[in-house]
Amino acid sequence: MKKILVLMLFCSIFVLGCNKQQKEIEDALELGTIQYEAQNFDASLKTFTTAINKFPHVPRLYVGRAYTEIELGDFDGALKDINEAIDLSQEAWIYAERGNFYMIKEDMELALKDYKTALSKDPTMDWVKKKIKDLESK
Repeated sequence: MKKILVLMLFCSIFVLGCNKQQKEIEDALELGTIQYEAQNFDASLKTFTTAINKFPHVPRLYVGRAYTEIELGDFDGALKDINEAIDLSQEAWIYAERGNFYMIKEDMELALKDYKTALSKDPTMDWVKKKIKDLESK
């Protein structure tokens, strides 16, 4: 019985710790996004960078910082961050986001490649289908 109580206590502490960490991540994403939308890009960059330093395993933080870096004129930094996000998680939406970055840079070939990769990973991404169709018709 004592072992079960210790195990239950450990599990409760672990879950609470995970929930606290998840809340910190979500709070940082929300604050960085609010700052970005308010065009307070320096503050947004600082928020995302601080969160990345604390939670370097969260791809969404790198994507948020990448968008901010684009607004600050740092496309190389943005591309580095989006590539880091892809290294952490090869999810379709991240490839689609990198495709968007290549569109901003007017590198249509690399944008098309990333959109196709995104669509191969998630064929339900209708907006990506449209991007591919638009690029292929040019």
